[in-house]
Amino acid sequence: MVEKKAANVRKQPSLKAALSGSKVLYKGDKFEAVGIVNGDSVSGNNKWYHSKVGNYVWSGGLKTI
Repeated sequence: MVEKKAANVRKQPSLKAALSGSKVLYKGDKFEAVGIVNGDSVSGNNKWYHSKVGNYVWSGGLKTI
């Protein structure tokens, strides 16, 4: 579930990577992560969630449920 207004869904764990899948997650949307990888650092946090279909979302943009 997204805590902030929106979180971008990307093809790689990078702020410069193209958007992928649904492109943006909004509050109430779900993103099923199967792992955590290191990627671009945002506000000192470089952890990104990885989905089984190959999409990435920065971990600071989501709330774990």
